[in-house]
Amino acid sequence: MSQGPRATTLLSVFFLALISTLGLHGCSLRHEIPIASGYAAKNICSDYFVSGLDPRTIKVRLVGPQIKPFDKIWRIDIDEDKKNVAVSDIIFGNKYAHEAHYREGLGCTLLHELANEELNQQTLPLKTLSIPNDAEWPIGSGGPARPMDGINYSSLKNSVNNAFRENDDLGINTLAVAVAYKNRLLIEKYAMSATVQSRLIGWSMTKSFTSTLVGLLFDQGQLNNCSKPLTT
Repeated sequence: MSQGPRATTLLSVFFLALISTLGLHGCSLRHEIPIASGYAAKNICSDYFVSGLDPRTIKVRLVGPQIKPFDKIWRIDIDEDKKNVAVSDIIFGNKYAHEAHYREGLGCTLLHELANEELNQQTLPLKTLSIPNDAEWPIGSGGPARPMDGINYSSLKNSVNNAFRENDDLGINTLAVAVAYKNRLLIEKYAMSATVQSRLIGWSMTKSFTSTLVGLLFDQGQLNNCSKPLTT
């Protein structure tokens, strides 16, 4: 159905008012929306398919606050069958949309030059570790160790609880805290829809772990050719 002049005018006024409310102009929108939509697609994909968090928690508490004011104009589509998350906006539609794809064991990848099918053809020699449920951390997932002498557990518990206290001016959004000492797990706590089984985004910690592991493998002679591609 075609729109009349009045409908077109009202629609234009609506978008101008929306842009004004967001405090943006055309140049800012064209530059910042693609960045924000890519950030949102990748992180919503990871939080949902990898961490298993609740969609509303992801949108309202975790991703939305990081991309304000763009969270007011998002259109988010989570495709369970394709394992995809697409993020577009109500102003430009799909012009600046981004899509991320989840692969089991490999996490989420922001689609750019490769489609789902091409990504799925990439393989890595993944290994599955069997972790006993009754053994203590870090060997198993049996939970915190027996109380240790010399530990003020009351003070420790208060400190952990403080990490989850939200501030109106600063969204902390703590999902999990685990405190280890002398290779023993002393206390752990989780919030929102996170659990002990949740695989959470490691952010820059991932780089530190990865570089350390690569260094160990190289030192042990198990990584002789650093230029060899990991994919086959």
